Amino acid sequence: MIVFIGGFPPSIARLAEYNYEVVKAMAEKLVKHGVQIYVLANKIDMFVNEKFDNPSNVKVMRVWQKDNTLSLLLKLILMRKKSSMIIISYYHGIFGSSALLNFLSIAIILILGKILHYKILIILHTLPELRKEFFTTFHSRFSYIYYLGLRITSLLMFKIAQRIILLVKTYYNVMCTTLPLLCSKMRYIPHGVPNYVCYGIKTPSIDKKVKIAFIGLISFRKNLLALIEALRDIKLSLNSDIELMLIGAPHPYAFRIHDLFLVVKRAIESGISLKYLGYIPTRDLQEYVFKHIDIVVLPYSVPTGTSGMAHIIAPATTPIIMPSFMEFIELYIDGHGLAFFDVRKENIATELSKVIYDVLTNKTKYCELSKRMLTYSRTHDVNLTSLLLLKEVIALYR
Repeated sequence: MIVFIGGFPPSIARLAEYNYEVVKAMAEKLVKHGVQIYVLANKIDMFVNEKFDNPSNVKVMRVWQKDNTLSLLLKLILMRKKSSMIIISYYHGIFGSSALLNFLSIAIILILGKILHYKILIILHTLPELRKEFFTTFHSRFSYIYYLGLRITSLLMFKIAQRIILLVKTYYNVMCTTLPLLCSKMRYIPHGVPNYVCYGIKTPSIDKKVKIAFIGLISFRKNLLALIEALRDIKLSLNSDIELMLIGAPHPYAFRIHDLFLVVKRAIESGISLKYLGYIPTRDLQEYVFKHIDIVVLPYSVPTGTSGMAHIIAPATTPIIMPSFMEFIELYIDGHGLAFFDVRKENIATELSKVIYDVLTNKTKYCELSKRMLTYSRTHDVNLTSLLLLKEVIALYR
């Protein structure tokens, strides 16, 4: 039996859906061998009601909350007789007053796992210590807590875990160069694309209302005001109506209702039609983006590790504009259909406007990006990811 710890649908976060896709794909390959996967998951967000079908050999147990993961400890003790392996899908994205408790929890889980002689595999989604700007986005006292918790938990992870899976190739290369003695326990495995739809190459259609989408957790970190300012310029340049679709749930830590009011106010002032669609599950999201969205813009102010959103949207073959962080440039080098704005420039709105206009008005470039996304989604299917992960699981069992 394998114990998997991580967020799990119907949670609102896309990380939970990554976990679901990986667990499902692994379980389908393990079922004939009689291997069970027990998912120690987060308690369900009360406003999310989608149903997710799990394979017969996957049992989901809702035992922790986002601001209290200490309840995991008792479960790990009770399950040791049946299981010898823990897989932890971990994202260093815990902020605010609950940060210290969560970092303490993961540290205790790692130490407990070692005491109980669990074999531990960690899927590490982010390495923010490579970027100092990651810590300056939040209130200073939370930044210090975050930095301290990050350093301690990272040290324990690389010391205790038998295997560390990194989803960004650059992270893997940097860590192996910096810590060559630990390189043998690190692996790079691509994020993987959940392919629910199979569409063809798209072409731009700017002779009608242009529909732009921002997709992801809604928070002040996402440069939404700069995006609206950029769309105001696009509206004037194209002499066309612009509609901005906000798709995603409020960020559990970094959402402020005041910021949403500012976005609505700026959209009204700029003559931009604004619609908030909330959270849409992956399967429906891919279909909606292909059929209704002309371009997706993700103007993050800080890197988020590899972009789960860029992978989720890939089958919709709709060009995505992203900041020029190394994590996202790596995806383009690997074949993804992304276009970039220069995140180092002071006026983000101007940079966004240039890139959005270029992609929308250049049919050849638009179709090329769409074609790249189609190819990328087919060559980076999540089933391939699960096979690589399963290979590491089997190696640890041996």
